[in-house]
Amino acid sequence: MLKFIKWVAIGTVATVAGGYFVFGSHIMSYVGTAANSIRDGISGQIPIDFELKRAENLIREIDPQLHNARRDVAEAQVELADLEKTVVRLERQVQHDELKLKQVSTALADGGEVSFRLASYERTRVEIDLSRTFDNYKNNLALLDGKRALIERQAKAVAAAQSHLDAVRAEKARLEDMVAALKTQKKQLDTLAANSKTIE
Repeated sequence: MLKFIKWVAIGTVATVAGGYFVFGSHIMSYVGTAANSIRDGISGQIPIDFELKRAENLIREIDPQLHNARRDVAEAQVELADLEKTVVRLERQVQHDELKLKQVSTALADGGEVSFRLASYERTRVEIDLSRTFDNYKNNLALLDGKRALIERQAKAVAAAQSHLDAVRAEKARLEDMVAALKTQKKQLDTLAANSKTIE
């Protein structure tokens, strides 16, 4: 096995060296042109009916991808909308708690028993309620920051899903154009074949 690899390596080096000697620094362009010619020659031998069936099969295969891409976009958009609603709700709650904290703190600053502004609650109960409100306020602020960061990430996820959907749509459109072109080409060839039979 090692001998075989050795001989292949030596043969490859000899071929490249010989090619460089004959074609000079342009050897790679000659190799590329030769490869393209071989590929074009092979593709030119493939019947149009085969190419047409192949393109139609590719379109059928891409339809589930298109369905999945649409679903991914819809799910990402729904998740983004839910996050945005949550942020709006949290912002309102934070504003409400902030206003309450300011009002109650101002009322408590007066000292003693507060009856009018605090609806006759005792100072101790008001302070406990104020402490709870402050805790909720801090928690909601932290949640709000987290949700806003999630919105940024989710917006990127929506953009990525939409980009993928656009790419799949473009590929399907390309395949449909290919099918249309192949059908036109097939029709022209069939017409030529029919005319040649008539002339015979």
